[in-house]
Amino acid sequence: MDLEELRQKEVSLREAQAELAHVSRVTTMGELAASIAHEVNQPLSGIVNLSIYTFENSVDRGINSKSAWAACRADAGGNCSSR
Repeated sequence: MDLEELRQKEVSLREAQAELAHVSRVTTMGELAASIAHEVNQPLSGIVNLSIYTFENSVDRGINSKSAWAACRADAGGNCSSR
């Protein structure tokens, strides 16, 4: 094996290692973004679900209060009349 061939193989190895490190960082960033999105959506979903539940129970009891309408508006669809 001559010296030039050895240098080319070392360069190729370094490029492959750099590409692997880059892919690893991008994968980690994707996992982190998914984790953050999950942590943000969980409480928001709970708030919306509780609001819908509160509104539906208020309507079932015949209560026409501002809090019931506020709960309805918190629903992403805002479909108050369909309930």
